Amino acid sequence: MLTSLYLKNYILIKEAEVPFHPGLNIVTGESGAGKSILVGALAQIAGARGSSDMVRGDERKAVIEAHFTLEQQHPLWLLLDQNDLERNGDLLIIRKEINASGNSRIFINDTPVSLQILNSFSRQMIDLHGQHQHQKLLHPENHLGYLDLFAANGELRGQFKEAYDNYLHLAAELKRLRAEKETARQTEELYRFQIAELQQHQIDDADPEALREELRRLQNYEKIHQSAGTVLNLLYENEISLSEMLKELLDQLRFLGSVDREFEAYRENVEQGQALIEDAGQFTERYLSGLEFDPQRAEYLRQRVSDLDFLLKKYQKDDIEALRAFKEELNEKLDAIANVDQFITRTEKELNSRIETLTTLGKQLSRSRAEAAQKLHERIHAYLRDMAMPESCFNCDLITTPNPSSPFLLENEALELSETGFETARFMFTANPGEAARPLHKIASGGELSRIMLAIKSILAARDKTPLLVFDEIDSGISGKTAQITGK
Repeated sequence: MLTSLYLKNYILIKEAEVPFHPGLNIVTGESGAGKSILVGALAQIAGARGSSDMVRGDERKAVIEAHFTLEQQHPLWLLLDQNDLERNGDLLIIRKEINASGNSRIFINDTPVSLQILNSFSRQMIDLHGQHQHQKLLHPENHLGYLDLFAANGELRGQFKEAYDNYLHLAAELKRLRAEKETARQTEELYRFQIAELQQHQIDDADPEALREELRRLQNYEKIHQSAGTVLNLLYENEISLSEMLKELLDQLRFLGSVDREFEAYRENVEQGQALIEDAGQFTERYLSGLEFDPQRAEYLRQRVSDLDFLLKKYQKDDIEALRAFKEELNEKLDAIANVDQFITRTEKELNSRIETLTTLGKQLSRSRAEAAQKLHERIHAYLRDMAMPESCFNCDLITTPNPSSPFLLENEALELSETGFETARFMFTANPGEAARPLHKIASGGELSRIMLAIKSILAARDKTPLLVFDEIDSGISGKTAQITGK
């Protein structure tokens, strides 16, 4: 429970400490007396954002500090331990400081914490019903949330939401795969054509440089033949051949070497040169004897080199290795296309499993909600009877939407499924006996809405064991005897 609220330099309050006691505490006063300031301070403790206009006058900062005492078994102690916050007996102290620039600091048991941590505490500590909050009852989209709170479906609904998100992700993946398959049909033919073209030109065995070298030899056959013949003539066949001249040169160097040893080194060099020249001559003879001109081979080489150059240019590759890598890439793409059907089959199977899981969780939610709707009807009827509305009738209708194409079945009927389950909830109400209940947001008066909201809040607070339940003008729209009964 809340035992005290300390305020300093907060809006109009210089400094004040307000004690609270177990059970019902009522704050009354004329308009402008500061009742809403207290409620606003509690909203700050509950995690509302602070602002610079909350700091009084020219002060540097405003301080709001709330003291709570909790039972030993309250789940907030576990939350305290999980966030490495120190215990202080049975006391839990939340302090918020707002500086003149609007920035805030938050402390729990004198340890700084983030707004996120404060919110995790405040959700289990404070249920603040502000002015006009009963207007939420006018929006049917809020009704399912109230019902699930009453049914304690938080964990189950969380499991369902996680399963639903997984289902959506997998359904999107299946859609992507099917679209990919459709696109693949259009590109598969192109890939196969490109692979066939590359295979036709035998790029795996091609050596463009060797082909160009052989082509150059054939294209220059006559010049090569003439030049090789000239080499042989110079070496052996001229009247004074180079071979004869070298022999004569060596004979003279041998004589000179026998007279003066300084010539020996030069003789050796000439002998080495003679051997190299003889090698060149022998190679030229062999080369010339094997040299043939094959016009068909020359034409083949010209076409082969031209084809390879065309492929390199067409596919914008720098060399034959890059062209081979491109062919492998095309084969991998074809393999991937062939595997799409397998991926689709596997994804469909997994999606069906997710559908079964979702359907099971959805049915659990539906059963829980159906039971809770009946109990909520009974509990609220009891509250309304005590608040001078004995003939009123409050129901919670659960509404499903048929969809023949939906894979989700409830009681053998295909239904729409959303992230909250099979159904939506709609509160139905009538204040008069004999009248059929109609949607609450269409017929209830302000006073009736206030009493229904009070009943709902009271029931939910008891169910959630919220330590602090704050009502700000919960009696809006009611007066007289009804207001007195509501107060009691």
